[in-house]
Amino acid sequence: MEDHEAKQVEGKLDLVPMIDCIMLLLLFFILTTSFHPDELSLSALLPNQGPGAPPVQDRERPISIGIYPAGLTTGADESQYASEWNRMSSGDIPPQAAVRIGRNQPLIIDGRALSSPDAAISGAELQRIGDWMSTQLVGFEVSGAARKLQPQVEVHCFSGLEWKHALVVYDAVRAFERERSGVVQAAADARHELRDDLQEAREVTLAAPRMRHASRHGLGAELADIMNLH
Repeated sequence: MEDHEAKQVEGKLDLVPMIDCIMLLLLFFILTTSFHPDELSLSALLPNQGPGAPPVQDRERPISIGIYPAGLTTGADESQYASEWNRMSSGDIPPQAAVRIGRNQPLIIDGRALSSPDAAISGAELQRIGDWMSTQLVGFEVSGAARKLQPQVEVHCFSGLEWKHALVVYDAVRAFERERSGVVQAAADARHELRDDLQEAREVTLAAPRMRHASRHGLGAELADIMNLH
């Protein structure tokens, strides 16, 4: 009798198999879940901030900046984009990148100039990208809205390209915001206040890559998403 009670006290519940199952399920959902651009448009309708404020829909609709291999056009399907990218990436020279805001005409980024050890060459290319970005973003400004209420900017970069293109475009957008926030900074200086030059800027984000796995089909689907950004 005493031996039986001792065995009951010493018994343990092994949780390792259950934890393994939970981790496998979690990994499965992480790898198979995908998000589509349509989900970004499901925003709540909030009241205006005051008289003369721009419509909430205009402020909440993000400005999408797409970075993709130069030479691609809209209207193709996933398999066509996958085949085209396979052809582009098979050469010895990396494909050039193009950047486009909405449906506007794209700008071809000179990747070799950006990587040049000559500061004058790389600086000139950065200046060219910055000037183009400023010209484009001005057309998306909401008249009369504060900087924080301007539409959010999202940078979508194709994962097959070098990440430097996304960083250069991101810096160009932030430089535009810094320039636009200069009026706020000048007013603060007149009042002898210390402010961050981007304190009043709108939100600028780098969108997470849509590709879930490095397969030919996955790359084609990612390109189709980026090429159809509005």
